Amino acid sequence: MREVDVLIAGGGPVGLTASILLSRLGVASLVVERHPGTSIHPKARGINARTMEIYRQCGVEPTVRAAGLAHERSRFIVWARSLAGEELERRVPWRSRPEAQQTSPVLRCLCAQDDLEPVLRAHAASLPPGGLRFGTELVDFRQDADHVTATLRDASRARSSSTSSA
Repeated sequence: MREVDVLIAGGGPVGLTASILLSRLGVASLVVERHPGTSIHPKARGINARTMEIYRQCGVEPTVRAAGLAHERSRFIVWARSLAGEELERRVPWRSRPEAQQTSPVLRCLCAQDDLEPVLRAHAASLPPGGLRFGTELVDFRQDADHVTATLRDASRARSSSTSSA
């Protein structure tokens, strides 16, 4: 049985960011993610300025930007009949306008989730005292007066337990 202060169920952007933030505070955490690795599909791609501010504080902003689309290549949104079809409308969203830069010293970023997660995973893995267990599923948890006991299942279907203080 392993004991941690915080058990994080899910190794996506939120879980990995939580691990990074907790490690920076010296809090022992464990991320469990049922999939064997990070996302292989693009999914979400817009990262707002506030999130980029957090990534800057965590020291991962430059790596996230390098993994994403260059700022000058993400200035507007285009609507078209098909991928190569007639353009219907082209719009510069507020977040790409100069006045958006007055709200934060940090610009938003376009980085698809399948490009973002490996960056966050590598950063989270490099920071003690956090831990990552991909290919591990949270299947049950029980809380009593002073702790939570979680039942985890790894890829080989063996069961293990993890305890977190309440």
